[in-house]
Amino acid sequence: MQQPPSPRFSIVIPCWNEAANLAACVASIQIAAASGHQVEIILVDNGSSDASVAIARELGVQVLENTTGRRVAIAALRNRGAAASRGEILCFLDADMRVPPDWLDALESHFATGHVGLLGFVETTPRSEAEGGHAVPWVARVWGQRFALRRVGVRAVDFLPGRNMNLPRATFAALGGFDETLHTSEDKDFTLRARDAGLSVLSSDRIVLVHTGYEHSLAEFLRKEFWRQGGSLAFARKHKFRQRTLRQPLMAAWHFWCLVVLAACPLGLGTTQGMAWLAMLWGTPSAASVWMSPARRKPWLAMQLTVLEFIRWNVAGVALARQVVQELNPVKR
Repeated sequence: MQQPPSPRFSIVIPCWNEAANLAACVASIQIAAASGHQVEIILVDNGSSDASVAIARELGVQVLENTTGRRVAIAALRNRGAAASRGEILCFLDADMRVPPDWLDALESHFATGHVGLLGFVETTPRSEAEGGHAVPWVARVWGQRFALRRVGVRAVDFLPGRNMNLPRATFAALGGFDETLHTSEDKDFTLRARDAGLSVLSSDRIVLVHTGYEHSLAEFLRKEFWRQGGSLAFARKHKFRQRTLRQPLMAAWHFWCLVVLAACPLGLGTTQGMAWLAMLWGTPSAASVWMSPARRKPWLAMQLTVLEFIRWNVAGVALARQVVQELNPVKR
């Protein structure tokens, strides 16, 4: 039997209980492909208990299932999808992403120039009900703008999220895929290895993707950040604690130390003046990172971003402390 011709684009979507988002994601890809692009869509399911697999199959998506009975890291899901794909260009999306109709046009025009590095596009939270924006809460609306404000035009960046990453198959193979030993920060690791290999990592605002998996509350923001920050120590160790990878744990450690010292203030430890100075210094890194960025042109947005950045680093501090405890615990984790 003759093998069908290889598609130009292979879209790999890791999935776990994404029934609410999956149909819209696939539909947006199919609309983008309708202008004549040859694509394949591969869903790699991580043992969903909802209707994700059934929805994907009904939409004609190729499904790879994890039937081991235990969930695996998202890096393993993406690697498995890439291994099963046949396209020249690998496109990694998450099921809670929606692409615009000219997404594949933009990819084609970019990679047709011979670019062999990584490419991602600006993304945002929904701006209308048609995009899935049912009264997007302030946390998601504000946090979703932090990268878009900094990534104007086509520019080199030091990080692309795995939910919005595109590259040639040959490049993916040369880099050895995502590191499956990292349960988080696998996209940071992949991006850094690409840069170390001399490859360009670009972000473009030619088109804008929509991320519908936003945080619906401050509590959800805290939970997600605690999980995201849970691999910072392993990531830094892998890259030998160099400057690029130390920023995260050092900032986290600083905020955790301030949190502990200031929490001891009611116990009578430290002077009032000293505590006041420490409290001011506690928030300085968050304020500096926001107010030295393009967000400063929008003062109200910058103030809200400063609050979320401050919260994020304190959550990172708690997550770092947990990692240190786990490292010191002789019991196998």
